[in-house]
Amino acid sequence: MIKENIYKAVTLYSFLGLAAIIFIGVTYVCWVGFIDHGEVNMSAVSWLLAEGKPVYTDLNADERYSLEHGPVIYLVTAGVMRLMGPSLLTAKVPGYVALVLSIIISAICFYRLVGIKKAIYLIGLETWILLKWPFIFMNRDDSFMLLCMVIGLLSVMARDSKNFIGIGISLGILVNLKIHGFIYFLPILVLAYKYDGWKRVVCGLLLAFAIAIIPFLLPEISLVNYLQWLLKAAAHGISIKIFVGNLIYTLLLVFLIVAMGFLYGVNWNSFCQEHRALIITSAISTLIINIIGAKLGSGSYHLIPLVPILLYFVALIIKVNLVNTSQKKMYAGAVLALIVLLVVSGNAINSQQRLLEKINKYSYAANVIEEIRAVESNYNGHTIEIGYGEDKTYSFYRQFIPLLVFDGNPYLVDGAALMDMQLAGLPMPQTTISDLTNGKTKIWLIPKGNEPFSLHSYYDSSHALFEKSFGDTFKEHYSLVEQLIYFDVWVYQG
Repeated sequence: MIKENIYKAVTLYSFLGLAAIIFIGVTYVCWVGFIDHGEVNMSAVSWLLAEGKPVYTDLNADERYSLEHGPVIYLVTAGVMRLMGPSLLTAKVPGYVALVLSIIISAICFYRLVGIKKAIYLIGLETWILLKWPFIFMNRDDSFMLLCMVIGLLSVMARDSKNFIGIGISLGILVNLKIHGFIYFLPILVLAYKYDGWKRVVCGLLLAFAIAIIPFLLPEISLVNYLQWLLKAAAHGISIKIFVGNLIYTLLLVFLIVAMGFLYGVNWNSFCQEHRALIITSAISTLIINIIGAKLGSGSYHLIPLVPILLYFVALIIKVNLVNTSQKKMYAGAVLALIVLLVVSGNAINSQQRLLEKINKYSYAANVIEEIRAVESNYNGHTIEIGYGEDKTYSFYRQFIPLLVFDGNPYLVDGAALMDMQLAGLPMPQTTISDLTNGKTKIWLIPKGNEPFSLHSYYDSSHALFEKSFGDTFKEHYSLVEQLIYFDVWVYQG
């Protein structure tokens, strides 16, 4: 009876996680706004790509919007917006679809390993782990990288003579999302070698290389510029505090494997002997990712693509038949598993609660969009851009920037990109300031009552993000002509 109740509780827990993924994900996608400034950049730049403009500009270009993310996410988002029309909704759809596909493919993998009943438990656990990070719903690299990992895992498990195709495609796209993507994939390559031999692995690697190169054949995607931006991003430095935080959460998830081992009476010597290469590779891969994820401005969300590997280990453990083990070990496993699940669930609830609170807080976003459309109508024929005001308004007003880019307006400065550039010691070119002098953008919308372009960086709040010469030039050539409900309208005066 007790065991039956435990199974019912675990099943309920699993379906609650799935329900949360669906409900919160759809809520976020349908909401007219963005939470993260990375989404703002990716959405706007994706439409620039669709319009034939470069994703990665020269380091000294006047447009300051390039980031070091790989080209695939821009290509996918641009394709969807070309097909369905550019909007905040279509910009967010690809990321969420990638998440849903990841969960479906994960379910197939777990089903093949442990059957449908236990696969439900594993999928539920996966959803609760993923809910720690609101980024999984967003149009960023994270959900796409997760999708590549589960496709690679499923390809290995297929044990088919052509499974190197799935391995190659998923690895190639993964590297094209983040250049260090191959580090995540190392455990999957170990599995491919174990089951299929080195020839299949080599074929997969060659295909992955070809897939990774293809986007750079497009004239809008410069490999040279991309590598230059990557080198600049490498100068951001590592935060010990972030690294320790990443490591602590990694160990928490590892404890889940240990707990399951106690519960299922796993012979650790035999288990480690059988999966030695996979364990060592996974440990090395995870450690490196923890270090990379400690870059200033990063965090534990870098662990997202490793979640399928974690659960693969759990599946291997529960696949083993229960052997005689002491009640002491079983109780220890149960207690440890309960502690891990409580922490995981607590993190998930806290994270998603904050996400929903922000959506509710910014429920008037549709009214802001109406005001932007009214300005476009009143100043028809003039180029318009949303600028930046003070720190307090950055998180809300930045989300509307892509709307004007979708309508063909300039995209001179992006807050997220400028913060990365400043951290890398890359100054704003004089040509960017010259665009203000020449009135490339005729109308600037600044958050109402804010000092124009007085924003500071998240990385260093002691220094203004925009140089004094930028603000002075703006004041010299633009005048405040009207104050609306949400924006001040600054017009070019020559």
